[in-house]
Amino acid sequence: MDHQTSYNESENRRGQLQNNGYGRSQEQQRKPQPGQPRLKAIEFGVQRNNTFLAEYSKDLAQSASYLTFENDKRMLRAILWSIDEHDYSSIFSVGVSAQSVEWVGIGYDGADCYMLLHLNHHPTFEQTDSATGNYRNFLRRVRLSRLDEEHGRVAPYTSRSMKLVFHEDSPTIPTESTCSEAGLPNPELDPEAHFDNNRRAYSQENIEAVEGWLRGGSLPWEVAFQCEALFRNGSLIPKEIMLLRTQVEQVAGESPARACQALKTLRNELKTGVKHPLSGFEDEGVITLFQAHITMATQETTRHPQRLASTFLCHYVNVTPTAAFLDGPYVEPSNLVIRRYPGFDSHFIRVNINDEGEGKIRFKYEDDLPDSTRTWIGRVLKTEGIALGDRRYKLLGYRFSGLRDSNAFFSSEFMYEGASITPDFIRASLGEFPRSVTQCPARYGARMAQAFSATDPSIILSPENIHHIPDIITDNGEIFSSGCGTISRALADKVWKGWLDKLPHLRRKQRHKDEPTPSAFQMRIGGCKGVVRIDPKLTGEQLHIRPSMKRFEAPDELGFEIIRTSERPDHCFLNRAGVMLLCTNGVDASVFENLMENALQTIDAAYNKLDGVKSIFTSNRLGGAFQISKHISNLSSLGLELNQRGVQSAGLRKLIETGIYCIKLGLKHRARIEVPNSYTLVGVCDEEFYLKPREIYVCIRKFDHKTGNTKKEFIKGWVTVSRSTCIHPGHFQRLYAIGEPPADSPFVGEDNHLPNCIVFSSLGPRPVPDMLGGGDLDGDVFNIITLPELIPPLEYPPPAYPPIFLKVIPGESTIEDIADFMIDYICNDVVGLIAANNVSIASTVEDGTRNPDCLANAELHAMAIDFFSTGVCVPFEQIRKPRYTRGRNPMNGVGRRPDWQAGREQDPNDGNHYRCESVLGKLYRAVEMPSRNPAREETVQANDYDKSNAIFKALAGHVAKYQSEIKDIYTAAAPWVQILLDHYTTELDDICMSHTIARGLTDRLSEVEIMLGTNLDSPDNRILRDRMKLQTENLVDYVRLKIQGETDEDPYGWLARAWRAYTLTFSIDYEKFGTFSFSWIALGSVFDALRELDPEFLVAAEPDRPLFVKTAPLSESTQARMDGYPQSDRENWTWIEEPRLPPQQHTPVQDLVEVAALTLGKTAITALKRNGAAQTQDKDIIRRTKGTTTTAIGVGVVEGEEGEEGDEGGGMVSD
Repeated sequence: MDHQTSYNESENRRGQLQNNGYGRSQEQQRKPQPGQPRLKAIEFGVQRNNTFLAEYSKDLAQSASYLTFENDKRMLRAILWSIDEHDYSSIFSVGVSAQSVEWVGIGYDGADCYMLLHLNHHPTFEQTDSATGNYRNFLRRVRLSRLDEEHGRVAPYTSRSMKLVFHEDSPTIPTESTCSEAGLPNPELDPEAHFDNNRRAYSQENIEAVEGWLRGGSLPWEVAFQCEALFRNGSLIPKEIMLLRTQVEQVAGESPARACQALKTLRNELKTGVKHPLSGFEDEGVITLFQAHITMATQETTRHPQRLASTFLCHYVNVTPTAAFLDGPYVEPSNLVIRRYPGFDSHFIRVNINDEGEGKIRFKYEDDLPDSTRTWIGRVLKTEGIALGDRRYKLLGYRFSGLRDSNAFFSSEFMYEGASITPDFIRASLGEFPRSVTQCPARYGARMAQAFSATDPSIILSPENIHHIPDIITDNGEIFSSGCGTISRALADKVWKGWLDKLPHLRRKQRHKDEPTPSAFQMRIGGCKGVVRIDPKLTGEQLHIRPSMKRFEAPDELGFEIIRTSERPDHCFLNRAGVMLLCTNGVDASVFENLMENALQTIDAAYNKLDGVKSIFTSNRLGGAFQISKHISNLSSLGLELNQRGVQSAGLRKLIETGIYCIKLGLKHRARIEVPNSYTLVGVCDEEFYLKPREIYVCIRKFDHKTGNTKKEFIKGWVTVSRSTCIHPGHFQRLYAIGEPPADSPFVGEDNHLPNCIVFSSLGPRPVPDMLGGGDLDGDVFNIITLPELIPPLEYPPPAYPPIFLKVIPGESTIEDIADFMIDYICNDVVGLIAANNVSIASTVEDGTRNPDCLANAELHAMAIDFFSTGVCVPFEQIRKPRYTRGRNPMNGVGRRPDWQAGREQDPNDGNHYRCESVLGKLYRAVEMPSRNPAREETVQANDYDKSNAIFKALAGHVAKYQSEIKDIYTAAAPWVQILLDHYTTELDDICMSHTIARGLTDRLSEVEIMLGTNLDSPDNRILRDRMKLQTENLVDYVRLKIQGETDEDPYGWLARAWRAYTLTFSIDYEKFGTFSFSWIALGSVFDALRELDPEFLVAAEPDRPLFVKTAPLSESTQARMDGYPQSDRENWTWIEEPRLPPQQHTPVQDLVEVAALTLGKTAITALKRNGAAQTQDKDIIRRTKGTTTTAIGVGVVEGEEGEEGDEGGGMVSD
């Protein structure tokens, strides 16, 4: 196009945006203000290189539409008045997150100034009503999938590129300073832009042509999925996809796997933002480009390494308000249902329901979320499902962690062993559910979630192995054994061996032959879920199940499925909520400041000490797939150190700096401080009634797979115990650990130690786990803090909240009812919001978490956690919000918040925050962060550091011992190593591209982030991070297996290949993508091969480290307090709690449903006791007396709350 007026020539038309126009708070921005750029038109389309293809355009010249910037939300918003000619009261808006903008262009098209934006994800489309006359209602926004019907046809494909055209009488237009103030990239001024408004690439005819081909069944489904990904993700326009039809069908006929690989790598190459490999649109160059990918997609690149029996290849669909994006397949944890149908994995997909940008849908006070999301989510979950290729996928079910992250499993119909397998058939085959469950959609879905949860298969039991025993129940209905059973040692050994036998050969090889069997398993078998601990009294092969472990009847499902074990203890970390609770309970702020100082000193020491790097990487679980800590330990055993010349290469320095940056992020923005000598352990019950009510027993065991050595310690003395969901001051309890078991205890003897468990007493007025935020023993993990300074001087009784409720319906729940609950949960899950509000309130008031608002929120938090299984959500208006009293930023009117609330991308000195003198503010300011993310910056030059020749020289002497045996293989292996390296870098590049929230090529994950197992762009996106780790582990295992060989028959060949792989890549270091991480895989393989040839290699050099580190001596006051606790405290608590429900109110569930239900239209509310105590039938009671405490063992229907372990946003966190 010809620019009649250049941008630089129009300086007189361009004014600086006034502060009161672009920096005002949200409330100030809802009405047009003087100085705001007025819009003439808005267009959406596709942009490649210098061409913008407009597919939707709206004339705004006669309206009062304008552009504004919400400073407090870092959001650009186009306010569109009356775009619907039949509705003049509606106001539409297009919201663009500043972080999502990849490229900005500002120039003139004729006389009109325009602003081009290219985004890495779709904007948000919203609507408000200006005719309400109520300003608060005026702010409520309804989320839309489109602006109007015409826009709806193209919105799924064309929303990442938009053009804003400004009115000729606009008082201001965007400038470079505007973009800088808004946090946008530096704009390209007067870009060589060409505008095409007549192509109609996404006409209905073109869309139907693509869909007709893909739905026709001419392609294998896996190939059709990859083609559809190119279409739905906007990688190619419809006619370009049809240009590839002949090539795709030909290669798919020869090798579907090769076709899939070529299409997938083509899609990755097209993730390039505005800089596109194709010169224009409908370019036949796409044929040549695809042919190059076919050539690269050899059979070698389509092979997958041997996967764990507990995984499968899963295809993903990410559904947002505007579109559905396809991804995968990726290795995904499997479950009981998918393992039933081997060979039919592709008939099960995972559907993520996200906000734009793949973020979780979160409640916002200004959004009318439930009403606006019910339509588009319901269309996927209830009516249309998802059409992919020639299949239609419908909702199947969800796992607990999946629903929390807004995702579920879908399946399509297929034939298996002569039967038609549909989603309804699969759900009906899971087992028999009682009426009390099927009448509550939430509880019914939660019960079925057990079958879809990720588990590792072990062995199949026989009915004779399973025995049913009663629960431990007190007179007032408290269940001390909720979710906990027992297992004989012989059966535990068999279960563990069965799990080990299902590991790939490579992983089995890395485990020591003498490793002990874990003392406890969190498991599922049939319709039962919970923890079973070894009981040495049991003989033979016995599994003892309690009523509280039974979720539904499935007697034919006898597979023992493992969720987690007590194989090793986890580290214990504080977080902001835990800090505020402990401060409220009397712990001095200086204790946390000292812990933070010690943590930072440990980090600083790691810059020069290999042992320090290993320590912080191990405790923070960084680099697990590449076994970085193990290899660093090996280097240390060789006598090397970071400050030696030739040890620290540019790649190693970048790896260490990125790891430290990741740890510091947690310290600064979450107060994630490791507590020394403290652990996170699974809880079990005392079967012998030995422990006094306030006593626990804890044995810590660590097994070294390199040496076969076992270290064991017993914790003794007063400790603090909590759980991850703690939010109330009473959720931290002081308990007494008995230490090494006395001679009369049931824990005496090697086989009875129950290592890496926390054994709770079965005596007292109330189960201790239930005191800690409503926990039980079906898999919950507990934090045990031994540091005396963190044992609170003040004690508070745990809360006893009123009965919770079940939301039930008159008949049995259908999948539509469950889908309705899912929508409610997705829109109304406020666990994190309440926890965040509580921390904010506590940090700004004198009484901390004892503040009435915090105590009210604590009760709401318990209700929000139970939402998953009750179906009753927390009313938003009841949630207490923090009140900020430090005034507003005079520049923009934004309320000033504590500096510790500043996000990663925010400057705490920007005027929107104030210096907070609470403990959280001090901890926040104690951590200084680098100005840039070291993983993404290129400031580290290879020439600044030595190549790792010191490592090479240290290893060469050991390898030389076998020179004659490996020489020939070593010489011949160079071409083979290069092929393996090429395959590895291709797959690694795919992982980097596929696990970043940005869709541009330049913003992919870095190599060191993959090595560390972290995603610094979106550290809180658990789905993305966990999936990335699994793909990385699979790829690294593949490379290790190739180097090692399929069998153990030739250790010399293994060493030769490993040494050749290392010598060819270590000197390249970080100069070429993939070579640094590949060299670390090869380095580890060299160590392992040398140890295979000489089992004593480096074993003697391993330093002996105690399990418990030395800490500073206690102050006199702390020591006096610890010594002053009386012996009687171990017998009971100083407070006496009233029973939460009197015994006469114990009513079976079915009676409650029939008698107490209050029908409200189609639904009913049924009062039920938390943790199932009200559901216990008082019959067959066997009483046992010990001292003055009476314990009853009852047989009845006891149903605990559903849920898996996880951090719900409160108290403490483990690693």
